[in-house]
Amino acid sequence: MRIRIAEHNRAFKACAKVVSGTHGLGMGVMFTAVEPEQANVLDKWISELDTVARHDFEPLLSENRNGNGSSSSISAHDKSYVLGELIFTLMRKHVLTEAEGKSFLQKLLLDSHC
Repeated sequence: MRIRIAEHNRAFKACAKVVSGTHGLGMGVMFTAVEPEQANVLDKWISELDTVARHDFEPLLSENRNGNGSSSSISAHDKSYVLGELIFTLMRKHVLTEAEGKSFLQKLLLDSHC
């Protein structure tokens, strides 16, 4: 298939094939042919997203740091709980297979007992 993604006055065009999808929830595509100038457009968008994401989350990260740069007030137990919830969410959304999720959960459980 041919894909075109437009944002403001820029567009990215490439050939792609559908590699995954769920009814009503979108689809995953793999680019099969991308011209160099189109790859540059995509690279620029990705770097802009990274910059926006860092900018949006920096205040949250700063709130959870004390004067010496180490995490404050978040226990290892709380971090393990959040990671576990993230793994379960990724499994429910079929981003991780059940085997991958179980493997991560086992590692998380082993790390939390050390």
